Amino acid sequence: VVIIVSCAHAMVHLVEQSFASVEQLVSSDFSLSTQQSGAMGSALRIPFGFGAIVTGILADRMGASRVLSLYLAGTACICSSFLITSSASILWWQMFLLGVFASMYHPAGLSLLTSATTPHNRSRALGIHGVFGSLGLASAPFLALTVLAIPGTTWRTFFLILSVVSGALVFVFR
Repeated sequence: VVIIVSCAHAMVHLVEQSFASVEQLVSSDFSLSTQQSGAMGSALRIPFGFGAIVTGILADRMGASRVLSLYLAGTACICSSFLITSSASILWWQMFLLGVFASMYHPAGLSLLTSATTPHNRSRALGIHGVFGSLGLASAPFLALTVLAIPGTTWRTFFLILSVVSGALVFVFR
């Protein structure tokens, strides 16, 4: 359980850094100003932070595992929808929804992790969990670099890969 929840933790932080990792390419594709690009990043991060309050209540009512599945499925859907994004206004809404789904992780993930551990092994489990989160943060720009180094790929390819990984993790929580 610790490794599975920690993988979902890595994923949420990878998603959190996803736009920042390809922001210049996205801005170029949509001719975004610096202010517009910043608004896109804010559209993702504001619900990522504040949505956790609502999600805590949701996790208490629905169960942490179900909320984690919803987070991963929603993230997979939104990331795959970037393949057909045609305007900056649609992109803004996609970023907002990505932040909404990502906000579900921490209340649900930590709830599941603490209920699946004992006081004896909880500290170690939380340490592993934290390391995976940091790996997720660090891996976003590295993954973007790796994907974009392949000829013919774009920032949309990067989001498609995030979609596939998130979608694969959904089945672990079912």
